[in-house]
Amino acid sequence: NDLDFADDAGPDVLRVTLDRADCTTSLRDLAGGSGSVARIEGDRLVVERSGLDFPNGISGDWIAETRAGRLLGPSGPVRLPGGPDNLGAAGGRLIVALHPNLARTGLYLNGWLDRLPSRIVAVEPQSGSVDVLYDDPEGEQFSGATAAVLAGGRLVAGSARDAGLLYCESPGGPRG
Repeated sequence: NDLDFADDAGPDVLRVTLDRADCTTSLRDLAGGSGSVARIEGDRLVVERSGLDFPNGISGDWIAETRAGRLLGPSGPVRLPGGPDNLGAAGGRLIVALHPNLARTGLYLNGWLDRLPSRIVAVEPQSGSVDVLYDDPEGEQFSGATAAVLAGGRLVAGSARDAGLLYCESPGGPRG
């Protein structure tokens, strides 16, 4: 579902999240713990970690575990106010798009709901502090954010279904 170059192993090594055991939804997914993180080195794939609850993002040593509502990393798990999706890094922090209600997210992604909340946070990995950067509880302005980046005081987000991109200028100037 997400990928990141493994900085410690050179430019040709890629780490990927495999959010479920099969290419389609299966009973194993409903039970949880069928996801994994793999390392691709040339034509070799090595599973680094398994038993994850829908790993949906990766940045460095950090993994977004959507169904568990947390990030996993070297300093332990960080609980989040929603299920994390893709991860980005900015200024030593992780920028995370969250799904506040996973049941509603499933309905939205399958076209059964027209709008979905968007929440984007910045996580300080060492302390575990979480700062809300953007929150649209009804998805009125931007619906169902799935990925976000922060750079030069600008927050940009994408969605699996909403049109266009969310673009916000920080009134305080560059922070990311």
